[in-house]
Amino acid sequence: MTTCTLCDLPTGADPHTSPDVDGEFCCRGCLAVARSLDDVDGLDEIEERRPDAEPDDEFDGETAFLHVDGMHCATCESFLEMTAGDQPGVAAAEASYATDTIRVDYDPDAVSAE
Repeated sequence: MTTCTLCDLPTGADPHTSPDVDGEFCCRGCLAVARSLDDVDGLDEIEERRPDAEPDDEFDGETAFLHVDGMHCATCESFLEMTAGDQPGVAAAEASYATDTIRVDYDPDAVSAE
């Protein structure tokens, strides 16, 4: 059995691949992360950019809990948190592949839950 080029989880019988990315991946999340990195050794960069799970004391916005289909591993969590955290108006994001959800703390004047 092969393992994911990014997170080392088993890829299963039908690994996710793409002609523009080297390797085989366990899920679409790992494939998307690998595509966004110059190389798969850049996973530490995601952890460094990961937004805080809790909003700061000055946060005066709203919190949305969103269902996310297709999260498979901690790499998916990190990728979603990084992507959400890069959006203007998002104070914090915390994803969980175990529950297929992401909590997003956001300023409703700057961004909508949709």
